[in-house]
Order: sequence, then structure tokens, then C-alpha cells
Amino acid sequence: MRSVRFDTWFPWTISANPYFDEAWVSAVDGKTYGTIALWRMREMCKRLYRLFNGGEVEGGFIYHPAGGPPMNVVESFVNIRETGEGPYMKGESLKAAYPQDMMRACISGKPYGLIEQHNLKGAPLQNQNRIGACLVAGVRPGIHQRPW
Repeated sequence: MRSVRFDTWFPWTISANPYFDEAWVSAVDGKTYGTIALWRMREMCKRLYRLFNGGEVEGGFIYHPAGGPPMNVVESFVNIRETGEGPYMKGESLKAAYPQDMMRACISGKPYGLIEQHNLKGAPLQNQNRIGACLVAGVRPGIHQRPW
């Protein structure tokens, strides 16, 4: 095995585990609430990154399909980040699906040092519509291509 590809983004699940200091009690209603387990996700990615980037496997990579904006605390241990689902997949127009200010922050991995790939699946927009929007923002469009 040379790489790991997650088939979903890293879980944004809420954890109220008091042993990991992920629970808090509201001063208003006295209920216990959880937090997102970012540090556990970071540790998992860090360990996988070390394994597949010289620890056990030479030249491996971690491939992460992302469902939201970059999570640098976690994704600093990812080699390739793929976007394309969510608003991009279902947008009725280029303006709705690909607002340029959001693309530069949420799709382009360059500011964060990530290799970014944007898949072009979905409807009603066609591939030729999506490619232009990606190129303007400096994002590499891919037509259901994976790097393996």
C-alpha cells in the first residue's frame, strides 16, 4: 500500500469525551456539550503522513477530498486536497457555484502549501463552465482524475 485516500472529508463529528477534554458544561443551561475533535484528527493525519512519507513507505501520499474550507491544523499533514462537492456541484450558475473570493480562500490550496485538485462533477454546469472558473482562481481542474 502506497497511499491513503479518504472517501469523505475528515469527520467534523462532535465529541463530548471528557477524557480527551472535548466536553464543556454550559453555564446557562447546565448541559454538557461536545466539541469538534480537531486535535485527534490532526494526530491521525500526522501519523499517517509520517508512515506514507518516508516512515514506512517511500513516495506515498495522503489524498483528502475536502468538503469545506481548508482546515490547516489538520490538512498540513495532507499531500493532495480535492474539492468539488457541495455548492460547486449543484450551483445553478457560475456566480452561485464559483464566487471568486470564496474560491481563493476555500478551493486554492496554494496559500497553504497544499496541492489542490478540483473535480468537475455535478450538474447543471458543464465541465467547460467549471474549468474557466477554476483557472481564474489558480486551481487545477480535474475531470474525475485521480493521481494514481
